[in-house]
Parts: sequence; C-alpha cells; structure tokens
Amino acid sequence: MIKLPAKLIFVPLSLLAPHVVYAQEPLDEWFNLGLAGRSLSSVAVSARNSEVIYAGDYGGVDQGVYKTTNGGQTWVAVNSGLTNTTIHALALDPVDDQIVFVGTTKGGVFKSIDGGENWRPINKGLLQDYVGVVTIDPANGQIIYVGTNGGGVYKSTDGGESWQPMNSGLTNPLIYAIAIDPTASQTIYAGTNGGGVFKSTDGAENWNAPGTGSGFYNKRIHSLAIDPLRSHFIYAGASEGVFKSVDRGLSWTPANSGLTSENIYVIQVDKRASQILYVGTTSGGVFQSMDSAQSWLPMNDGLTNTGIRTLTQDPQNSNIMYAGTFGGGLFKINLSDPGDESHFMVEPQSLSFGETQQGEFVSLSFAVTNTGISMLSITDINSSNSAFLVSDTVFTVAPFTSHTVSVSFQPQRSGPFDGELTIFVDDNTVEHNQEVVLFNGAQLSVYKLLLGRVDSGTHTVEFLFNGDKSSPGADMIHLERCAIIPTTLVGEEYDILRFTPVLYGRDLAGSNESNHTDTPLLLYHEVFKEADSSKLIKNIP
Repeated sequence: MIKLPAKLIFVPLSLLAPHVVYAQEPLDEWFNLGLAGRSLSSVAVSARNSEVIYAGDYGGVDQGVYKTTNGGQTWVAVNSGLTNTTIHALALDPVDDQIVFVGTTKGGVFKSIDGGENWRPINKGLLQDYVGVVTIDPANGQIIYVGTNGGGVYKSTDGGESWQPMNSGLTNPLIYAIAIDPTASQTIYAGTNGGGVFKSTDGAENWNAPGTGSGFYNKRIHSLAIDPLRSHFIYAGASEGVFKSVDRGLSWTPANSGLTSENIYVIQVDKRASQILYVGTTSGGVFQSMDSAQSWLPMNDGLTNTGIRTLTQDPQNSNIMYAGTFGGGLFKINLSDPGDESHFMVEPQSLSFGETQQGEFVSLSFAVTNTGISMLSITDINSSNSAFLVSDTVFTVAPFTSHTVSVSFQPQRSGPFDGELTIFVDDNTVEHNQEVVLFNGAQLSVYKLLLGRVDSGTHTVEFLFNGDKSSPGADMIHLERCAIIPTTLVGEEYDILRFTPVLYGRDLAGSNESNHTDTPLLLYHEVFKEADSSKLIKNIP
C-alpha cells in the first residue's frame, strides 16, 4: 500500500466541540471523526449528500441515533420517539434519504420520514422485538427484510407498515446477517448463529438448507457480502474467520491467509473494484484483500481503536470509507484511488480440452471482466503454445462488463499439450496472478499396428515411437496388459487392442531416461489380422 507523505493535524472531536479545522487528509490512514467512547453498530451515508451521515449507538449512556450534516464536524442525537435506543441496525431508503429505519433490542423496528427528527414504531405483525438486521431491497425501497434474534426473518412489502414471517425451511431462527443478490433481488442469503447460511431464490418464501464447508456450519455469521459483478462469489464474516463460496452458497471454504484476528464482525466488497475486500475484526482492526480473499493485509495506520463493528463506503465517493468501533467512535479513511489501474478478472482461470482426436477441432472460452472504474484496454493476448489459438487479442471492456474470448485447440501431432496465455493491458504485461489462463489438452494417438492373426487373450506389445522430441514425448512406448477384443467392421474383420500405456520418456539430449505413467498419450490401437511383418517389432505371448 502506497502512502503519500502527508501529515494529519486534527483536534479530537466530541459533541461539545463543534468547530474543527482539518489539514489535508492523507491517503490510506484512518482519523477519528468523533463520537468518542461510543460503540457503533451501524453507519449509513446519504446517497444524495455525503455530508449527511447516521450512526447507531448500542452501548453506554445516551445511546441511540446520531446524525451529522457537515461530514462529521458536529453530531447531534436524533432520538425523538425512540422508546428503545439500543440500536443494532440502521438503513436508509435507497431513493429518499429522509426515510430511515432502525432495529432495536427490545423495541422492534422504528421508522423516520424526516431524516431522524422523529421516529415511530412499525411493528405490525412483528412478533419478535429483538431486531439485529435491517436490509432494504436496492431495487424497491418498499421491500424490507429484518433478521431477529429468535424469530427468524420477517419481510415487509409496504415500507415497513406491516410484516410477515418468512421462515419456511429456515431451521435456525437466530438471524445475524441478510444479503440480497444485487443482480437478482429475489435471491436472499441469511446468516445465522450456529446454523450456517441459508438461501432463498423466491424472495424469502422458502429457504434452502445451508451450504456445506469445512468447519463452517456451526459458526456465528455476523456479515455477508456478495460480489456485484460475480454474484456466485459470496463472502461470510464469521466468528472464526472469513468463508468464501464460489457457487452461490452451495459450498464454503475458509479464506483467512494473513488474518491475525479472525473474529469477523463485518465484511465488505469495494464498490470500485470487486476483487478488493475489507473486513473488520473485534480486536485486530481492519484488513484488506486485493485478490478476492485469497490473502489479507492489515490497514490500521491511524486507527486507535481496533475493535471494528461496522464498515461502509460513501455511495457518492467510494474512495471514502467509515469504520464504527467498539467504544472508540467513528473513523474515516481516504482510500487510494484504483481508477488509474486496470482491475479485471478472468473466469475460468484454467481450461481443459481433455483428449482430442486427430484433426478434431475443439473450442472453449473464458470471460474477461472489468472490475475497475475505468475503461480496460487489452492490447494483446499471447499464447505460449501454437496449438492453442486465440480468437480475439485486441479489445476494450467497459467498467462492470465482460468480454468473451474463444480459444481453439487443433494439434497436428500426438502428445500432451500445455500452455498459457499472457494478457497485455495497455502494453504492460499482467503478472501471473489472476489474469493468466492456463490450458492443457492431449491428442489421441491412433495407429494401425498390424500384428498378424492373434488369439483372444492378454498380450504384451512393444514398438518404436518416432515422436516430436521438441515437445513432451518419447522415442519408445511400452504397452502392456493389452486386451484383444474381437470386433467386426462392415466388410472386414479385425480386432481392437485396448491398453494402459506406460511411457518411457527421454530429454532432448537423449539421456536421463524416466518412466512416466500419468500421461495417457495412447488410448487405443486398431489391430488388424492381416499380417504385416514390416510393422511388427515384437509379439510376446
């Protein structure tokens, strides 16, 4: 992470110190934005005005909802009408930022239609008053889901005026996280306390059994995040680390390399580039991943409280992120702008063409997805093996879109083939991390080995193989355990000889003979009964 040599000068901010002058804010360094001593369960920034921020406080004296209209220089409590001020969830209407919802410990759900100035309870049909999750459908602000501590999931289709329980198939009623697929809002995921992650594909009408994964099922799922470009990528922040699914929640694997604190309370996908993620931990601060959770690094410069409860990015300026802490108030960071860099993903990251008959033409494809915020320009795609031909080597990809590239395999000789494609972006070679596609294939060797008439049974055959020694191959192949299977072809009788090959390979210098049994170069031979002694080398009964 590159940091500019700027120094931050600030005056500690509290509710009693309204006038604060900030120096230039450095990149990639946290600074406190006030609400000192408060434990913040949730933070929401207006999509219309970045200066308007709401924070929900769930612990300590004078807890409740706090609001700033000047970017954090001053904060005021906005709790009129809140009969319960232990705030566990806070959400803004995606269109009208004057409409605010909060979930509380003992009071259910409250709603404000005037930017938090006044609140009223909206609990018709809601039978559980401990609400820890409030999630609004980004495509329709009238549809709201809440997660309760014991009552499962409830849904409103009228902006919270009434609620219906939505628990068919949901065997664990302790709901700690809800996420809506940004590409298909009928697909909902619910994280539970000890029951894994449940999935619905019909707007929570029915829930499927949770996905499987090593050590995943019994974890407390605090947070869920879905990649907006690859919605089959789902991340779960759990009591014992990060878990990742690449198949829409069917299976989960740990993704904790580099994490020194694994009690994850919040996980978030960067709005600018979806391969970048952030997690907030209960004691280790914030960690960042630049490779879709394959590895993590801490990003805690300036963070004086490392107990992180919530993270959120400014919807108008995604270079700004906020962190709500356990007892340390609110922090802000100005993230390095990834807009000058090309961020993209290649899927799948490997292609296997399998076994191909001589002369057969096989074509597979991969997609290049631009996960950055600027135009992606591919200037060349270089194949390391001429057996793999690329259809399209120069193209551009707009942000948040994909381009499909076809790769054909048509070898002219027998043998195994491996190769890789190097993708050039704006004339700069992309490193072999996520963006290099590996290929492999093998052409079947089809030979007519004329042995003369043989009896049915098991035989051993050995013959010379004149292959291309500039590629993986051999100058002798020893075939054993060859079963002779009598077969009749129209107009001519012959036998099919099927075998398991054992390959003896030699290097280009003709020495260092080695035995390779893992490369199925030859899968079958046609063995004719007509005698041809010129082709027969050895026939051992």
